[in-house]
Formats: sequence, structure tokens, C-alpha cells
Amino acid sequence: SAWKNEKGKLMVSSHDYNDEIGKGESFLQSSDWQTILPEWEDYAKKQFDDAAVKKGRKDNTYVLEMGDDGFPVLPDHAEMDSDTRKAVVRAFLNWHYQDCSGKPKEPVPWKEVIPRHDQLIPPPYLPDGKKICEPSRMNRHKATELLDFWYNRQQNSQDVVFEFYGWWSKADKEVKPIA
Repeated sequence: SAWKNEKGKLMVSSHDYNDEIGKGESFLQSSDWQTILPEWEDYAKKQFDDAAVKKGRKDNTYVLEMGDDGFPVLPDHAEMDSDTRKAVVRAFLNWHYQDCSGKPKEPVPWKEVIPRHDQLIPPPYLPDGKKICEPSRMNRHKATELLDFWYNRQQNSQDVVFEFYGWWSKADKEVKPIA
């Protein structure tokens, strides 16, 4: 999609819900989507009569690559903007929460997780003394601190980069152990 933000800057983003609707395969996982981006940006510039395109994301989605071990691989985030960093944090935590709960479509219920993070997230998987918060409420520093911590664990061959102890059961209104 393409749109002008409140400051009048042209924003360009993509959406890929094929794997979530029916039995479609994710385009981002199965194809080199980067090859169509220059063509899309040129089209957006013409439509909005704008010479500068700022890549942005309107929907907070990010697709993580999967490692040979079946776990998500964090990308190098050094050149990412703040919104992309937050989207990577969200995708990373959602994947681990869904893996823990056994519910592949259920995102982290932040309203329930934040006050119970001590019951759900083992201390070794967060920077010392840090608590988790909903990714869209993170500033750049907080998102970077988490990504640095997890990325360093990943690069230093930690067996487990991150995991949840348990998940929140809406039906039972309580924390359940790993599924």
C-alpha cells in the first residue's frame, strides 16, 4: 500500500496475509519480494506526484526468517527504523507465545501478560532488571535494548534465545504451563 502520512510524506508498505487466509502460501516467505519494490516505489511516486518515498509500515507486521532448528532468526537491526524494530520485537514475541500456547494464530494478549510477566517469562530471557511492555509503546531505546540482548544471545550460540514459561488462558482466566 502507499499513502501520505499526516506530515505529507509518501509512505510505502506491504501486506502479506496469504498464509493466514485459507491455505495460501506466504509470498514473503516463498518469493524474493525485494525485486518488485523498485517498481512499486516508482508507481507510488507517480500516483502521489512525489519524488521522495519513505518506507514505512502501517500495520506493524514483520515476517521473521526461520532457522534450521525451527526457531525464528532475528535479523541485524542496526539499520532498522524505530517502527521496524518494534515490529520485529512483536513478531519475535508473538512467535514464541504462539509456540508456547500451541495456538498458532493467537497474538500475545499484552493486557494479561504485562502484569504477569514474572510468571510467564524466565529472567534469563530479558536484560537484567527489565520488564516487557507492549511493543507499540516501546521507544527506540527499549526496542533496541531487547533486540541487542536477544541478537547477542543468538549470535553467541545460546541454546535458547527466548521462551515463555506459560501462556494466558482466556477461558480459565489463569496462567497455563507450556503446552
